[in-house]
Amino acid sequence: MNKTIVFFKQTFYKLLVLLIVLTSCQEKAMVLPAEVATVEKPAISPSGKYTLVIESNENPDLPYRKFKILDQEQNILYTLSEQFDIRHTTYFLWGVDDRVWVYSGDTGTFFWENEPDKKKWQRHVYARSDVPAPSYLKEQRPRLHQR
Repeated sequence: MNKTIVFFKQTFYKLLVLLIVLTSCQEKAMVLPAEVATVEKPAISPSGKYTLVIESNENPDLPYRKFKILDQEQNILYTLSEQFDIRHTTYFLWGVDDRVWVYSGDTGTFFWENEPDKKKWQRHVYARSDVPAPSYLKEQRPRLHQR
């Protein structure tokens, strides 16, 4: 009886270790919504008129990301001068009405709206606006994006 219990315990522990090894070795790809842009994957605006491209500087002293907006012919319409520290969680994405949204765990949430008559993109602070945040930001940081 004792040999049977020992055998089952050993078998159980071996299977447990094998399961842990197999699950830890699996690559878990995070699938991002189409509106979210990354360094590896630009995002097309909801209207299809613009592309959001993320640029990265991996300098160890000051690693940052910023974005630029391209038109359908790949002409640069806007380049962000502001830099977002990548040591903090940062999301770049499109929202309703072709707004560009940036959430930075360091500095907050911002959005940019196209003002075609002025040929510029205007920056807004989410906390000082009544514009609702995109669904993705509400899902990722619900306490910070309640509208």
